[in-house]
Amino acid sequence: RTYHMNSEVSMQEINLVTDALNQLTCGTQFCSIDGHRSLTDRICTLHVVYEIYKTEFLWFGQLTQQIPCIVHKMQPSDNPDKMVLHLQAVEKACEHLEPPIMEDGPTLKNWMRDVQRSQNAIDSILLLPTTPSSFSRSRWYLILAIKLFVEHIILKHEGTVVYARRLHSFLKSHVDFHDAGAVEKMKIVLNSMDSERKKALKGKPSQLKALRNDCHVFFM
Repeated sequence: RTYHMNSEVSMQEINLVTDALNQLTCGTQFCSIDGHRSLTDRICTLHVVYEIYKTEFLWFGQLTQQIPCIVHKMQPSDNPDKMVLHLQAVEKACEHLEPPIMEDGPTLKNWMRDVQRSQNAIDSILLLPTTPSSFSRSRWYLILAIKLFVEHIILKHEGTVVYARRLHSFLKSHVDFHDAGAVEKMKIVLNSMDSERKKALKGKPSQLKALRNDCHVFFM
């Protein structure tokens, strides 16, 4: 309960944490040579394992507090040499936070709220030294890109949700959102939106100017 200060913890979550601790104590790093340990040894090992991975458990708990439903989609790990519970939580959170770009304004606002609430935990997990560089971050970066687009453009300007769908389609295959290809695809979407909305907003220069300003803020 140490990582949940103000919320109830489900039995399923407790079982996941317990299984993770038990798996790690059986790993090659902690298992004794002869394979036999006393109860005292095992209790001491559990404390050592928790001390080593307490930050991972902390952020796992923070993330499940923000998105409780992901716990029901997780399975215990069968790898005793790696702490992966927090990484599984990020994967399930990203599945849950898939952008609802076919939906209306209220749905998008609720989605943005969920992304904002979970962002600190997910970003912190991805920055942990124990998170391998091979762990895919692309899905989370795509979610953040669409969130910014929704925040700066869709919720402020009517008739722009179609461009979020284009942006999502263009970027979903990118692993690195800092490469030139991703930037160029963003430019393509923004340029097509500028061209098409210029025609739609003919005679409304103030609205077109506001849209262009918001596109600039998004891109920067």
